[in-house]
Amino acid sequence: MIVSIRIYDHGHICSGTILSDLFILTAAHCFNQIDDHGNIEIFAGMDSFSSIALSKRKIHKIYIHENYSYNENYFHDIAIIQVDQPFELNNQPIFSRACLPNRYIITNEYLSKDSKLIVVGWKSSIINNDMSNILQQISVKLIHNQNVSCLKLIQNTSYQFCAGLIQNIKVPCQGDSGGPIFIYKNTHWEQVGIVSYGDGCSVSGYPKVYTKLSAYVDWINKFFNDTSFPVRPLTTPSTNGSLKYQLNMILFKIIIFIIFILIN
Repeated sequence: MIVSIRIYDHGHICSGTILSDLFILTAAHCFNQIDDHGNIEIFAGMDSFSSIALSKRKIHKIYIHENYSYNENYFHDIAIIQVDQPFELNNQPIFSRACLPNRYIITNEYLSKDSKLIVVGWKSSIINNDMSNILQQISVKLIHNQNVSCLKLIQNTSYQFCAGLIQNIKVPCQGDSGGPIFIYKNTHWEQVGIVSYGDGCSVSGYPKVYTKLSAYVDWINKFFNDTSFPVRPLTTPSTNGSLKYQLNMILFKIIIFIIFILIN
């Protein structure tokens, strides 16, 4: 379910979760400084960086929420990645789709006070800033949206929420961005948010801000039902390369046709 988003020769930058055989859910801010997604790879089906990924995929397109702006503290910090080839979900038991929450009315409360949550990622160490080799999970609890420390960070309580440490050992850090935060619902783990931002690798008492997924269920469903809905695709600077390839293929076909005519 959890994937590692990497830049070639630079390593892991963010996490994400599998929505389907073609789509990955992550944070929009993961691509703030990236103009060319041709060097990005998705590593799936591993629980440590030392293990071999069962699947590696390149990116076909990145869809960033149309109202996202990193100049406004990552409001609407959500993105969907379309991979170039589908994951073989049915043939790989280790792959599983993220379970998303139901849509909710914006003005309603989302999670009950002090809900116990789990964040999963590789960059979860309060000891130092080194990337953990093993996929980690962190116990956190919901922080009320009127809490002073939360109010200092959060932009909009209808689309974001705060959570902080239960155990003062591990906290989500930058490499966990785009990764999931879960709540246990009766028989399954439900992804209720996306790791968005906070005060670095903070300690107990300093909350992290998460994108509230129930506010974006309609956005995600529109994407699956109709890819023409308004999203902002990341620019693909490799277009010139593709055009050059197409022109070369046309020229090659013309040469083959001329040779065929001359032979006959």
